[in-house]
Formats: sequence, C-alpha cells, structure tokens
Amino acid sequence: MNSLTSLVTTVKFSGKPFVCVRPGIVASFYLTGPLQVACPRIAAALDVYLSFVGKVSLKSYVADNGDSKPLTDKRLARDMSLMRKLPGSADEFNLEYSSEAGAGVGAFGVTVAAREPDQDFPKQTGLVRFEFPDTALADYGEPDLVGVFIALANQLKPQSGNAGFGFKRGSGFEDEAIETVNRLLPRYLAFDPCYNDAADDMLGHTLTAHWINFLDQDMFATCGALPALQKTAPQVLAGSFEHGVVLRSSRVPPLGDKNLKAADLGSIPDLARFLSPTRIPLSGMGDDEFAVESWLERFDGLRALPWEN
Repeated sequence: MNSLTSLVTTVKFSGKPFVCVRPGIVASFYLTGPLQVACPRIAAALDVYLSFVGKVSLKSYVADNGDSKPLTDKRLARDMSLMRKLPGSADEFNLEYSSEAGAGVGAFGVTVAAREPDQDFPKQTGLVRFEFPDTALADYGEPDLVGVFIALANQLKPQSGNAGFGFKRGSGFEDEAIETVNRLLPRYLAFDPCYNDAADDMLGHTLTAHWINFLDQDMFATCGALPALQKTAPQVLAGSFEHGVVLRSSRVPPLGDKNLKAADLGSIPDLARFLSPTRIPLSGMGDDEFAVESWLERFDGLRALPWEN
C-alpha cells in the first residue's frame, strides 16, 4: 500500500539511514499481577508469536546499554529461560526485538516492559506489544491473524489490550519518533500511537477504541457489560478469550484517514463510547504541545459506519 509506505520515516545517524517510525499492525496488551506470574505468560505468548511469524523474522535485540545487537538463538533462549524463572528479587523485565538489523524499526518486533505498580506509579501496568507488517492481513489472512491475537491474549490474560494499525517505534531516536507520530495521529484516527509510557497509568483503563479490543471481565463490567454494549455499540462483534471479552469493530483494520473522510472506521465510534468509562486520563504523549485530550476524544462526535468496511 503506497499510502502506508509513504509514512515510513527515517533519520540519519553516523551517515546511515534508520527507520524511526514504521506503520504496521500491532497488538498491545496491558498486564496486571506479580512479575513472577506475568513473565512466564509473556514467554508463552512469545512462543505463540514466533511460531506464527517464524524465528527468522527477528534479527536484533536492544541490550541493557541501549545498543542494538544480533539476536542469536542463545540470546533468545536466555531471555525465555529468564522469563520462565524470573528471580523473586526482580522488579521489572524489559525486552525489545526487531526484524531490522541495527537500531531501526522493522516489519516485525516485540516490546516487553513488565512492571508492577509502585509508589511512584500506583496505576502502572506491564506492557507487551507484538508487531506485524502493514500487509499482515493479506500475508496471513483474516481468520489466522485474528486467531493469533486471541491466542496471544489467552496466554497473557491481560486486563485490556487492542489490535489494529499502529505507528511502530523503537527505543532509538525517541525524539524524532514522538515528533513524527504526534504529527500523524490527528489525521490517521484509527492508529495506536505505540506510546509505551501510557502503561504508567493504564491500571483499570483502556488507551483507545481500535479494530479489536480486549477486556477482562472486570473491565467489561465497568463498561456496563453486554447490556451496555448492545445498546451503545450494537454492530460490534463480541467474542471471548480465556480471560475476558474480545470486541471487534469492523471486518478489516481501519486507517481512519481524515483526508479520505475516515470512511473505513466501522463501529469504532460506538465502541469508543462503550469504552469511555475506562478511558485513560493521559496528561501528555511525550510532547506538551500535543492535544492529547482531543486525541482521546476524537471518536466521540462521530457516527458509526458499516461493520463491513
């Protein structure tokens, strides 16, 4: 899709170009509970992802010092082993993989920021994000792609999550990525910003209505459960995963391009209204000039469009 290819943004460092923002399909999940419980679930979900996309799809990892290094079988096995038997003294676990060699953002990727609430961030959750190419729907087919999202949720047991198009960015070139993503978000209404720091305030919250949203049973009840869903968002397709509810707003993942009148949004506006009791109260998105409240409310005044988008 040429329109998405044109959104790939590169920066130069030491004379070499690196991708700092790449559009694609993302599945973001927010986890609660002790790290020693969450990390084995993350390892199991990573197994699901690698079985689906293939281990060869990931080529690099970000080391503790911030450098990008080749992802070897030995390193992958080390990370898996650590997640499955996380020491009781551990207070966080971080992981960043990419299909791009070096510091750029690739078509495939995995981000893990496993956290628990603490004194500084009492509303903090863990974050796990799995990334796919922008062509993932055509590459894998709708049933298999949706199926792997549900399989990931089954392993992770998240409190909330969402899947659809997003602006992927890595830990490198953070300032450039913030500037690019925040400039694009007001136009592409249906994109996840892949803003990792949202997890600092995600306990009991959702970030955005999306193509597919995941809610545990408590979150679903906070929104009014099935009676409220049927009244507020009657076109949304409701299903289940082992820990909660899967809500799908349209046949295919929308872009929500305002230049094209956002004609592919499907039922996202209705889904946003249903999810509004859990909407996160973000105070920023990496840039004090970004109108984050307007972005969070962007669907509220829009009407729902056909589910078959």
